[in-house]
Amino acid sequence: MKYYTAKGDGGTTRLFNCPQGARLSKGDIIFEVLGGVDELNSFVGWCRAVAKRSSLQEAKRTKFLDTLLFIQEDLFIIQAELGGGTTRLSEEKVRRLEDAIERFSGGFPAIHSFVIPGATELGGLLDVSRAIARRVERLYIQTKKKVRPGKSGGTPTAAYLNRLSSLLYVLARYANYVHDVPEKAPSYK
Repeated sequence: MKYYTAKGDGGTTRLFNCPQGARLSKGDIIFEVLGGVDELNSFVGWCRAVAKRSSLQEAKRTKFLDTLLFIQEDLFIIQAELGGGTTRLSEEKVRRLEDAIERFSGGFPAIHSFVIPGATELGGLLDVSRAIARRVERLYIQTKKKVRPGKSGGTPTAAYLNRLSSLLYVLARYANYVHDVPEKAPSYK
């Protein structure tokens, strides 16, 4: 099987909703967003692989892995939406993230400062994923402003990306806490 078409060798590609024969520059911001979502999905997958071999108690690990998997599934919906497909992210997906934030944040004491990432491998990877999610959210908002001047976000996808960085933050704190690894606040010295 051939895994390339060579059609993009000139620096162009197309989205699902491009008119017949129309191509866009691979430098267009939409491809920055799509690439960011792909990168984020890959990092969340890496987090899932690390979590599978973690010492989390089985029931906690299963819920953790299920959460990471539904995030990955949702990221594919976002890519399809961005790529011009007919699939759209629903408000229900945003509520599911909010429920997960509530559930996992109840599993560790409240945090009142920034924390230095990297207390555990899984926590560090989740923090990288969070940072990528924030970048994707910023790029998404830029894309929406380009398509709808004066408007930024206001879609379930914008809300989802905003909540996703919060959930990834909470999952990192949870992972470090349940592995009994204390986190350190920055000293600012």
